[in-house]
Amino acid sequence: GVAVVDLHHLVAHRGDGSGRNVGGVGSAWQPVSVGEQPSNRDYDLIIIGTGSGNSLIGPEMDDWRIAIVEKGVFGGTCLNRGCIPTKMLVYPADLAEHTRHSARLGVHTRYLGADWHDMVQRIFGRIEAIADSGRQYRHGLANVDVYEGHGHFVGEREVEVLGQRIRGRQVVIAAGARSFVPDLPGLDQVPFHTSDSIMRIAHQPRHLVILGGGFIAAEFAHVFGALGSDVTVVNRSHRLLRAEDDDISARFTELAEQRYDLALGARVERVRRSDNGVVVDVDCDGMRRAIEGDVLLLATGRVPNGDQLNASAAGIAIDDLANLPAADLGTTTGTRLEIAASSTAAERPGRIRIGNGGTGDLDFTPYASASLTADLIELIATGVGSRVLADNEDVSFARASS
Repeated sequence: GVAVVDLHHLVAHRGDGSGRNVGGVGSAWQPVSVGEQPSNRDYDLIIIGTGSGNSLIGPEMDDWRIAIVEKGVFGGTCLNRGCIPTKMLVYPADLAEHTRHSARLGVHTRYLGADWHDMVQRIFGRIEAIADSGRQYRHGLANVDVYEGHGHFVGEREVEVLGQRIRGRQVVIAAGARSFVPDLPGLDQVPFHTSDSIMRIAHQPRHLVILGGGFIAAEFAHVFGALGSDVTVVNRSHRLLRAEDDDISARFTELAEQRYDLALGARVERVRRSDNGVVVDVDCDGMRRAIEGDVLLLATGRVPNGDQLNASAAGIAIDDLANLPAADLGTTTGTRLEIAASSTAAERPGRIRIGNGGTGDLDFTPYASASLTADLIELIATGVGSRVLADNEDVSFARASS
């Protein structure tokens, strides 16, 4: 049957330090290379994606034949355009913001500005070296073939990439997610950024307009606001961080109002060019506003890349949001397939539910939101917040062993 795996759980339990395999993919079977001669395109394991998927390969797989399929940059979202570069920006932003409040502690400091170009060079100079090193390392392994191109299913456990068809006795889908670009009137006529590109812009914005009110929006509002940009956050809801605890969301919104221009309860009517950049026309509960900025950031969520894999050819049904069936227990396609937690799921706060071998016994593992601003950390540390996560809000992935 289909084995559906939360990759974070799988990697954490891959070994116990004794050299024995204690769970996850590694205990599924003996490698192809033992007792049989595979074709050049038959593999024990195919991994689609080099974000979390790249961390799956361990020393216990040294005698496995492994294929890695990657259409982009090694390291996935977290390394190249997510967790790591954002935190490398958050730290200097925190330093800048602290200068504005240090006097209350008797420390008199001033913020004189940031060299945005130097910050970008420092951050991505390091990250690009790490990504390239990871790529070269995988290319250098005798038992690993790296296919640098877009892969999609053409059959059960069969993937086409770079004009070749490869087969795996096991396939891990760790294809991640991409920024969601909403269908807004006029958006196709104006320049805009997403979290994929905003950290590499040539100049710090004078006035950054952010569409969205989740943690991506909150994080970039903090970064650019602290560094001296004017920031306007346009959000459909009346609160920011609605996916967090109600009290945290409400208090965070109050704190954000002290730092940024907030347009809440907003419906975007259109986006248009202006002499100074971009104008976003919004209706905030019947009050119309024309918000102008030189840079527009779309922070309206992320969507899984499952719709780019031709998953139906492998017998996998995806839903309308391109989610793979990672909550299913039991047999669905008759193939050995592992579905890793996508970065979309990883970005949702709450808890990941892990099935215990299909028995129905559930192990609830805390899984924190990927982004915490200084304000939010302070709220958590002081114990603000009381809402218990409803059962239907769990981020659920089931793990089956066969």
